[in-house]
Amino acid sequence: MSRFATGGKLYALVAGFYVLLAMLWTMPVWLHSDRLIGLPGDPISFAWGVAWVPYAISHGLNPYYTAYLNAPWGANYMWPAPVVIYDLLVWPLTTLGGPILSYNSIIVLGFATTGTATFGLFLRFTSHRWTALLASAMFTFGPYMISEAWGGHPDLLNVAGIPLMALLLYEMLVRQKWPARLVGLALALVVLLQALTSEEVLASSLSLALLGALLLWWLHRGLNGRSIAYIRSALMWAVPAIPLLASYFIYQLLAPGALHGQNADPGRFSAPILSFFFPGGTQLFTTSAWAQTIVVLWQGKEELSSYLGIPLIAVLAWAAIRRQSRQSVWVLLMAIISLLSVVHSSAP
Repeated sequence: MSRFATGGKLYALVAGFYVLLAMLWTMPVWLHSDRLIGLPGDPISFAWGVAWVPYAISHGLNPYYTAYLNAPWGANYMWPAPVVIYDLLVWPLTTLGGPILSYNSIIVLGFATTGTATFGLFLRFTSHRWTALLASAMFTFGPYMISEAWGGHPDLLNVAGIPLMALLLYEMLVRQKWPARLVGLALALVVLLQALTSEEVLASSLSLALLGALLLWWLHRGLNGRSIAYIRSALMWAVPAIPLLASYFIYQLLAPGALHGQNADPGRFSAPILSFFFPGGTQLFTTSAWAQTIVVLWQGKEELSSYLGIPLIAVLAWAAIRRQSRQSVWVLLMAIISLLSVVHSSAP
């Protein structure tokens, strides 16, 4: 790869590589014209949205509100986690081949965009492209991504915004080589696109980004010679995203059909400690007997795609203890913070 690919050509090759892998993994679905990728249930809701959004826009209707659901009262479509950006991207496919083709394409696109963005992030920290590709592939086709695709959750699968935000925040807080204006505008754009893909992912990402920045400050005992004027300038260029996000969320809460109150037990979608170490029902390398045992131990809670595995956790701990570098300690502490943020007691 390093011999013939640079710049845009390199990322095009990586994106094509992930499209090919995703197509191979989902090949049984592509052999049938009436099958959706994922378990029965959630994919149907997203496939409906793939058809609804282009229809609404082409007929001058509000894509975020529909009278075709919950008739005659209608439904606020901002609440079922619509992936509007991807619905628009696959609009031509919807016109040519229908919503099933488009939904399956969104799943493949999620692997490709997330994998390519993760590759770009890892490439920032290594000069070996094959190492960056291997590391990004381990995530892209790892437990989280596979289980979300299998569960039929394109909103949680299309998480390219996370590595892109991490890359831009690293540039703003540590490297400071790109123009501050470019970093700020790019950060605003990524945040807005992630909000239109998954508000849940955006909220988690911004919370962890703030904690990560504070932790980075503490590990380096301040700016360590870096320019606070650069950070201030980048943040100022990102400010336009705030009123746009606020308007979006205010409309979501005030529009007809807005959801009020609690619609699910919060503990149902939390992760018991065991879920990080042992594979559950949505993992490829598990057995039905073991998956059922995990369900009993978790007392019926959802798996939440939280499986990491003992080897990966051991590698993170070893890197932090052995190398004693600020980067490895930061990664380990951020991993612990992330795990604690989704842990819930398995007691009823």
